[in-house]
Amino acid sequence: MEEVAVLPAVVAMRLLSELEAEGIAAGTSDILGAGGGGALPGLDGQSVTVFVEDGAHLEPARAILERIQKQAGDHTEYFEGDSAADAD
Repeated sequence: MEEVAVLPAVVAMRLLSELEAEGIAAGTSDILGAGGGGALPGLDGQSVTVFVEDGAHLEPARAILERIQKQAGDHTEYFEGDSAADAD
């Protein structure tokens, strides 16, 4: 498993949907969910880690996340401080 990004739950679900549509096996970890440590600094609400099963899909998954970010605008509250920007 390879980490794609730590994201707000709503964004993680969108990313998972996009990954599934592309045939990329992925999942989430809700370790940082409510009651399990809360949110990460800079992110409001529940945060989850999105990962891909196969490391060969890591870069395509991050490219999909970048596309989602561009469609929504990088400066929305959902993307401020997400770990995808730090991955490179």
